[in-house]
Amino acid sequence: MSDKFLWVLPKWPLPEIDGSRKAACALISSLTRAGAIIDICALAGEDESLDMQDARSLLGVRDVFVVRRQSTRLIGARSVLGALMSLILQPKVPVTFRYYFSKKVREGLAQIIEKGRSRWDFIVYEGLHPASHCQTLDGVYQAFLDLKPIYRAQNIECDLWYQKAKKSNFAFRYFFNHQARVVERFENGLVQKAALTACVSDNDKEGFKKKNPHAKCVTIPVGYKFHAQIICDSKDKDLNLLFLGRLDWAPNKDGLKWFLEEVWPIAASKNRSLKLTVAGSGDGVWLESYAGLNKTAFLGCVGDTFELYSRASLCLVPIFYGSGTRVKAIEAATFGRPCLSTALGVSGLGLRAGKEYFRAETCQEWVSQLESLTRQNLQEVGKSAFLRLKERFDADNCAKVFLQKVSCIKSAARQPRAA
Repeated sequence: MSDKFLWVLPKWPLPEIDGSRKAACALISSLTRAGAIIDICALAGEDESLDMQDARSLLGVRDVFVVRRQSTRLIGARSVLGALMSLILQPKVPVTFRYYFSKKVREGLAQIIEKGRSRWDFIVYEGLHPASHCQTLDGVYQAFLDLKPIYRAQNIECDLWYQKAKKSNFAFRYFFNHQARVVERFENGLVQKAALTACVSDNDKEGFKKKNPHAKCVTIPVGYKFHAQIICDSKDKDLNLLFLGRLDWAPNKDGLKWFLEEVWPIAASKNRSLKLTVAGSGDGVWLESYAGLNKTAFLGCVGDTFELYSRASLCLVPIFYGSGTRVKAIEAATFGRPCLSTALGVSGLGLRAGKEYFRAETCQEWVSQLESLTRQNLQEVGKSAFLRLKERFDADNCAKVFLQKVSCIKSAARQPRAA
């Protein structure tokens, strides 16, 4: 009998305009092709447009539910005011969770689950934010009906806050450390009670196990659809660099700001064949101050990334903190494009520096790598990355691993308890 899942997503999954959407869609569609029966419930922002039939046909899901939440794209004074009010009124709720922890969202999800609980064997939370509804203000997980919760952890969420705190001045350090502790209570509460925590990397699995020794944690890599063959290299005489990622996610934003301010002016002057394209979803208003940079294009959100990768010679991953698996590097490899990255930026992928990616940590190392690029070396490293990552991160293979782990949960549940 096929396993039946309610898959709770933090946003509407289509179009696949960022790494998290692509990873979720690849796994869900691979699972449905493998015979799993999946209904999705998207906690969609009030400004997101929806196409239910599109989701059914592209993902192969049986049914689609939507709970509307407040948009997370508030900017300027409204965003700051909302965060301050959240801190005052709900100090035990992480500020970035406030849209998901709202009464409207929690009651909407509860109604869907109450009406359809007999339809599903498992409920899967795609990330920590959509799991907010099943937790109390003290971070204690509340058993939700008879469904076995599976937490699909994209990273160790609290570590992002702790790492951000270390890089901040005194005033902000207190705020970020406070948020880290609040997030950690939510996160540990879910990991301790979940039937399974599906981590995207071994490092994350070990991190969760260290904090929660009795938790059921496994590694199920992020799955991607690899192309049948590497797309042809661009015939452009220039070397096109591409940064593609969510522009308001803190590790991306901080890393890209550092690159634009410290690396790009020097690298562009030393190697005049370089051109830079920056694209991605999320709030990218902060990039307006860099609009005057030479040989640089800021495109914002791009629906179809195929053309971007077709023109790209090298993808940039200037990441200095965070956890999880770096989906930008995997996505680039699906097109046969190499990455210039910090070691942390390709963490969990098993890529070898100089053979399957170009490594740089300091400003001088980034400039040196960009100055010495050759088209032949780029093609060789890109092909090597494609072959290595396809073996582990192909979406269909990841779906098989997922179903095997789920089968283990069911087997364990059938085992008689010791007297």
